[in-house]
Amino acid sequence: MSQNTQNPYFYTLDGTQLEIVGATYVYIYNDNSTSNESVTIANNETGQSINLQASCVMELSPDRGNTLQTLILTPNGDNLVYVTMIGGTAQIL
Repeated sequence: MSQNTQNPYFYTLDGTQLEIVGATYVYIYNDNSTSNESVTIANNETGQSINLQASCVMELSPDRGNTLQTLILTPNGDNLVYVTMIGGTAQIL
């Protein structure tokens, strides 16, 4: 059996934006221990966005062999947002 050699990347956002490009998997947890604010997840290519409420989780993974389009995560307040990403690149904005 072969090993999966993809390395996960972990980010903690505390009011800063994160831009994710070409990931094969993204897990987002919006913690409510500091505030009950949402986090906005926006698709940079289509302009669509969704607000993830406090204490909620979102998992994103494309069809096999594909990658996700550019996503921008923006915490709406001083809440902590935990992100796990496989593949692609990310940068704090």
